[in-house]
Amino acid sequence: MGPHSSGEVEALVFQAEGQLCPSIASDHADRKLEAHSVALSKQVCAKPAATDAWLYADVADHIDALVLRSWIVEDGERKPYQDGSMATLRTPEDLIQGYLGATGATAFAEGHVMTCGTVPAIGGIRPSQNFEMELHDPVLQRSLRHRYEVQVLPEVA
Repeated sequence: MGPHSSGEVEALVFQAEGQLCPSIASDHADRKLEAHSVALSKQVCAKPAATDAWLYADVADHIDALVLRSWIVEDGERKPYQDGSMATLRTPEDLIQGYLGATGATAFAEGHVMTCGTVPAIGGIRPSQNFEMELHDPVLQRSLRHRYEVQVLPEVA
């Protein structure tokens, strides 16, 4: 609702066919509503995700080398919004172990998805109707990319 939302690129992991797979998603949130409730600001926005993923086994030995990046369109220009290493975040294995310990679950089940945190916004968090994101693997020289545009709904009084 209104033009006050923005994305944040996050790595994610999910379990599919017995394999852990990394990809990316945007933790899109309503920044105006965030002043009232962070949880609600995240719940009212879709979480766009890439349609491609890798096998975690292919990146597990260099997970900290992976780079999260994003871009927004501001004043008609594509501008860098985020750029940071996965080394600044907790590893997916650590997050999954924390989940298992907190829930008493014995496994990260088929179909489960977990976002793994984000890197700081360059110049601060600000709204944009266009969001582009990337997970770059400098070791294997490949990237996962996704972009989307926000459809702003009018605020209703």
